[in-house]
Amino acid sequence: MIDQDVPKRSRSKNRRRRVIRYLSLVILGALSSSITFLITFYATSEFIFDGLSSIFVSQSTYEWFHTTERQRIIGAAIDLGFTCLVFQATDKLTNCWSNEADIYQNKDVHMFTKGLEGFFKDHPELILLPRFTFGSSSGGIFSSILAINQQYPIQGQIIFTSIILPEILYTYVQNRSYPATAWIHMLRDIEFASEQRINVSKQIFIEQKIPCITLPIEPVQLTSTTFHDRIPEINRDTSHFLYHQLQRYRWLNQHAYLMYNPRRKFDWQGFLFPSVYNRTLDQQLVKNIHQHKTHITEFLNTIYGEHEISYERSFEAFKWLLDIYKTAKTSNQI
Repeated sequence: MIDQDVPKRSRSKNRRRRVIRYLSLVILGALSSSITFLITFYATSEFIFDGLSSIFVSQSTYEWFHTTERQRIIGAAIDLGFTCLVFQATDKLTNCWSNEADIYQNKDVHMFTKGLEGFFKDHPELILLPRFTFGSSSGGIFSSILAINQQYPIQGQIIFTSIILPEILYTYVQNRSYPATAWIHMLRDIEFASEQRINVSKQIFIEQKIPCITLPIEPVQLTSTTFHDRIPEINRDTSHFLYHQLQRYRWLNQHAYLMYNPRRKFDWQGFLFPSVYNRTLDQQLVKNIHQHKTHITEFLNTIYGEHEISYERSFEAFKWLLDIYKTAKTSNQI
């Protein structure tokens, strides 16, 4: 059994050698970078990590996990005893997962199952592990499709800023043939994965007595240390500067929330990353900004919180899935 009180992650080798209890299949959606098809492996077993890294890992994959938000999602799973296989869609143009409801016609389902076949061929001792999926954006829709496959059935899924494909919802969910599902959604997302849209799906789950939960993410309320707290490589002086610039140029409301979507209004680039900085600014601060310009840009989107990657609520979602799984197992339902 997994302890209820999980200590803070350690980077020690002893920590990574813990017993693997669960398999988490992470399905990256359009929020990820332009990887076509890569699979990387983050494990709680040093032996398995080292054994697979030379086969599956690409530098581009590591770059996707370079931000702390993405690292913490994987970290939440690892802290709870998961080993994580990470997949990327095959579409070279959009990087989105196929939303073909027929799993026999879905090219990404075929890729996914072939990838697992190869993995379990090399590591047959892991095939009996319970499997869970975490799908973001288009990966969430794909997860909702993959959940009906019988070759490698899953015991539960987390759908992040995404929805269940309607063809799946009104066929398999309504027939009670579907795994436990947790939605993580952003309150400012009123278009694609809106709270209203998710609640309609959730009601069907409730009616069919399928375990489900929704975990909303609020926009980030900024303080002068938020950038440093969430991205430790950004020093405190830089964090103070970024906060006060957003405040000075009226990007924060009275409650310190971003008022504008950085993807749609772009003047922040001029006052956070000016071509010429004030000479009175410390040069180490300017250097720190330049070094982490990409991270700052991505985190601004997370701060606004409409359809972005955020680690918030991921630990709760993984923990909820495990509790549901263990309860069902005790009741001999799985």
